[in-house]
Amino acid sequence: MDKLLLIDKEGNLYNLEPPDETLKLIENNNFNRLNRVSNSDWCFWCINSDFECQLYVYRPFNYIEIVEETYENQRRFKFSVRPNFSSLNLLENDPPIFSSKSGSANPHDRAFQNQGWYYAYDFKMAEKKSLYQLRNIFKFKIDLPLTCEFANDISVGGWALSKFNPGKNLSVWIVCNSGRLFFRENVSYSNPEGSKWLEISLPNSVRVLSLSCTQDGYLWVITCEGDVLLRNDITEEEPYGKTWMMVSTMKPAPFVQITCSYRDVYALDSKGCVYKRNNTELNIIGNEWIKILKDLSNISVSRSNKLWALSKDKLYLFIGFKLDMSSKIEWKTVILPFEFDSINANTCCDYFDDLTKIKF
Repeated sequence: MDKLLLIDKEGNLYNLEPPDETLKLIENNNFNRLNRVSNSDWCFWCINSDFECQLYVYRPFNYIEIVEETYENQRRFKFSVRPNFSSLNLLENDPPIFSSKSGSANPHDRAFQNQGWYYAYDFKMAEKKSLYQLRNIFKFKIDLPLTCEFANDISVGGWALSKFNPGKNLSVWIVCNSGRLFFRENVSYSNPEGSKWLEISLPNSVRVLSLSCTQDGYLWVITCEGDVLLRNDITEEEPYGKTWMMVSTMKPAPFVQITCSYRDVYALDSKGCVYKRNNTELNIIGNEWIKILKDLSNISVSRSNKLWALSKDKLYLFIGFKLDMSSKIEWKTVILPFEFDSINANTCCDYFDDLTKIKF
């Protein structure tokens, strides 16, 4: 059964399940505020409100636990005006309040519970009963390919690309704020964090704005100029492809978002109009864009090829498309309690209450 993920304007994540359209806040202590989300049957990729890329693995499938350690440092002087442990007592040559294990600054600081302290006379010693205290806290994140940039969009697909191990390997793509495109190599069921980011070359002067990966690994992208590209020559050996194909677009307004399932492809333009790419079931690139809907702000198509769309505080499920427009397009409307920013219909997992966050 298709399930829908929604992110509100505060970055909270909700789950909506047909047929009763129950809207449930997904509460998990590991969650940061979110901007974008994309997932598979066994893992959950997202961009948080700090524009960092994060990966969560559903615990029933989790085989690894890799963490980034953050140390909180404090010092005390027994006979001073501040005899208790405090970060205010740190000396000039001491590590900063929050640091890595080696003592270098760590920007991922946060408030922690009062537990887990280690004691020593010096920051490099391990003896107890100390002049300072430190504790280490697990903070999970995913390093971006370029430290000077932030993640702008993310898409997960490719689980149907492998003929022998369907669902075990994934294609994970991100686009950074500069418009540069990256593919995460070797993401698999047994290695969910993958190995490294691979930058994908783009045609001259092209910058990517939005992207969506099909179930069999083909990547559709919207450029910053509103044009459409398709990544071609996708194989199991080279899931990142080899070449680009330019897809013709209609130009009343530039495209700003794209979403696809196995073969169905939809695009949203800057005026809120939705277009469907025709005949993609016969030819991956299709042959024309057909305008089908208007006055929408965000779209997502499910694995069963159902198109969901947002418009302020309303959610629409569109069904029964007739591309010859001979019959009326039907839809179902869900009234939402408040406005949402984005949706993702490409999920069918039940494990949102049991997640482990993974860093690499």
